[in-house]
Amino acid sequence: TIREDGTVVLKVVPQRAELYYEYIVRFEKVMSKNATLKSIEVDGAIIDGFASDKFTYMVNLPVGTENVPYISYTQAEESQTVHYFEPATINDVATIKVVAQDATYSNIYYVAFNRLLSEVDTLKTIFVGGMPIVDFDATTTDYLITLPYGTTELPNIEYEQGDKYQTVEVVVEGLNVFVVVTAENGGRRTYVVKFEI
Repeated sequence: TIREDGTVVLKVVPQRAELYYEYIVRFEKVMSKNATLKSIEVDGAIIDGFASDKFTYMVNLPVGTENVPYISYTQAEESQTVHYFEPATINDVATIKVVAQDATYSNIYYVAFNRLLSEVDTLKTIFVGGMPIVDFDATTTDYLITLPYGTTELPNIEYEQGDKYQTVEVVVEGLNVFVVVTAENGGRRTYVVKFEI
């Protein structure tokens, strides 16, 4: 017979009916203790170096990234319960909590982001009096400009940035103009425009 609680009772009755044996069989479902993920994906690609027993990751994001990338995951078992806490900005950490089927084992995966900084410290061009310097080369930093006899005022110096993440400062010292370009990552290049009259 099967009881309401799911146990099975086997009753063995020998020839003497007043004596009998009962064997009780109880079934217990073994719950999985697996609280690891099969993979974590960022924008559809599995994180480099992912291992189910590694719980902290740093993901490099391209220069200029402002929005949190799309994070997904693949469970190791369907019976797991997963809670994903999305970061509000790329400066926050994504958290994925995995609870095993037996509910006593759990793990937390952390995914942090590192937005790569631009290393562009070159200009596209430099303008002297509104005209681009002839034969300008972004990697050449010294230029000599000859001004007509009688010039009393240096022409205006302007420039076209190499990218939008750099900062540029123009410093005039006598007949020399220094154009200091600082890349987003802190790298620096100084162009020198020397004037002679």
